[in-house]
Amino acid sequence: MPDLADIQARILNGCDPPPRIYLAMPMTPVADCEFASQVEGRLRKGGWVVLSPASSGLCACNYGIPKSVWLEQDFWMLSWCTAICLLPGWETSEGAQAELALARELHLEEYVWDPELGLTPLETNHV
Repeated sequence: MPDLADIQARILNGCDPPPRIYLAMPMTPVADCEFASQVEGRLRKGGWVVLSPASSGLCACNYGIPKSVWLEQDFWMLSWCTAICLLPGWETSEGAQAELALARELHLEEYVWDPELGLTPLETNHV
């Protein structure tokens, strides 16, 4: 899987960068980082560059950092992506809902993670 330097080189050389996907999931009260890591691995094997607050090293909700600070970081990551993937529990997560709203403003592809099917398109009747 390409790293950031490879992606930057591809962009500078006029090549299309690989698809980038953001994982949106409930982060409070405690994020399921192990599950997110498993999903990340499967997506990377499928050719995606994965950005996730669960693996960003700033799982801020666990360190008392204000929500506004970590949401700003999450929005920055999301704005760099071409798609969003909603992990289980997104429907009741205030943060994941805000991320989905931004993804829609940015016209990103929308997916949900189904534990049995994997990455599946988000259907409008699912919202």
